[in-house]
Amino acid sequence: MNPEAQVRVREGRIQKIEWDKRGVFVKKNFKNSIFLFLIFFTLFIYWKFSHTIVDSMCPGQPSFYKYSICPGKFNLYNGHATGYYTRLTESFLNGQLSFLETPDPSFLQLKDPYDPQFNLESPYRFHDASLYKGKWYIYFGVMPVFLLWLPAKAFGLTMTEPLATTLFCWAGFLASLGFIYNIARANNISIDASHWVIIILLLSFSNDIPIMIKRPFVYEVSISCAYFCFMSSLYFYSFSFLNSYNYKKYILISSLFFSFSILSRISYIIFFSVFFLIEFFCKKNNFYSFLKKQFLFLSFPFLALIIQGFYNYARFESFINFGIEYQIAAIKIKDMNIFSLNNFKSNIYVFFHELVRFFYFKIGLLQLTPFIIFLLSSFLFFKRDFLIKLILILSFAGFIQLFFISILFSGITIRYAIDFIPILLVASILSFIFLRENLGVNLYIFSFAFILTIYGCVTNMMSFPIL
Repeated sequence: MNPEAQVRVREGRIQKIEWDKRGVFVKKNFKNSIFLFLIFFTLFIYWKFSHTIVDSMCPGQPSFYKYSICPGKFNLYNGHATGYYTRLTESFLNGQLSFLETPDPSFLQLKDPYDPQFNLESPYRFHDASLYKGKWYIYFGVMPVFLLWLPAKAFGLTMTEPLATTLFCWAGFLASLGFIYNIARANNISIDASHWVIIILLLSFSNDIPIMIKRPFVYEVSISCAYFCFMSSLYFYSFSFLNSYNYKKYILISSLFFSFSILSRISYIIFFSVFFLIEFFCKKNNFYSFLKKQFLFLSFPFLALIIQGFYNYARFESFINFGIEYQIAAIKIKDMNIFSLNNFKSNIYVFFHELVRFFYFKIGLLQLTPFIIFLLSSFLFFKRDFLIKLILILSFAGFIQLFFISILFSGITIRYAIDFIPILLVASILSFIFLRENLGVNLYIFSFAFILTIYGCVTNMMSFPIL
């Protein structure tokens, strides 16, 4: 071959390499573009849902919802100008734990201020607030004030309940996505782009959150904050599987976020079982190392429980009283059986049959999050490996939380499902990943998963909460 021909061949090879690199670059960035589009599409949908539905719901609601939920224009920009967390923030800044407003004397003079039979039509009724010794409190978790309201106040911004709920839900979605990604890395599992699309759609729109943010009130702020903090705790904890040298740092950060979830919603203390069981069953620890990690992780939650206890005592003169019995609700809380097994049967029926309205039908969790049936694959292909153990631990914690919520009191609604559905959905996604890893890319399994995903997304987007 003459020198000119050799130069042309060499240049052709170089050009081919450059095109190959360019093709890989385009392919990689196309995949990243899809991910970014889906992630920000999630934020957009959350934003639209959180301020377009409530106004249309208000005219048909009972009068106490008109007074407490719909006092005027309700959107991300002005929201409740005097929402409960805004009131609580102002109270803290003025050095008190109760609202700055005091109950109207006419409200206190009612025959029974706690009975909706007497207080339902009162314009001075603070729905879902707790009335104790002539002062208004809220029993909802205090953490949203410190995570959003006070920082917004410091920068001269206005935080509203719709915006807070949207931000917490979106951040929780990102944290759960990061947790799944880290677990896949820890198990040397590569997930295809098509499977990531399913995972992103599931974590975005098939976990009851689109329904919850249609009514972003004080309940939803507290619940979405706990969801974000717990998923963030799992996310940072998952780094301890990837970096054995700096595991203390990640466990402490995880512990901090877990303590935030407790201060947002006390029922999340149940999820300590996740971290305990992972260290006990999934990691090769000797007894000393196991105790050391448990004490390390418990440092912030223990401090959070002390803070919560004194916060309760300063308001209701009891370390364990959160104020729920003093709540001004749609029913008289004091007459309800709290923490009774008698509540379990009726609440389980609601969870699985009459949780939301889908057009003219009432549907439950299996229609809203049908993907959780993939949990069965963990039992069908049971192996003594890390991923299966993790799936079973997450499932166990989710069902324990379901049981706890079901015996709490009668009258369960969609908002309580967020306490356990996200962790069950994450476990289901890990089951799907495990199934794919063991059976390969199976068109039938992928098609079935895609159909369940789309069905769950549609029912979530088109359903309305039963208030």
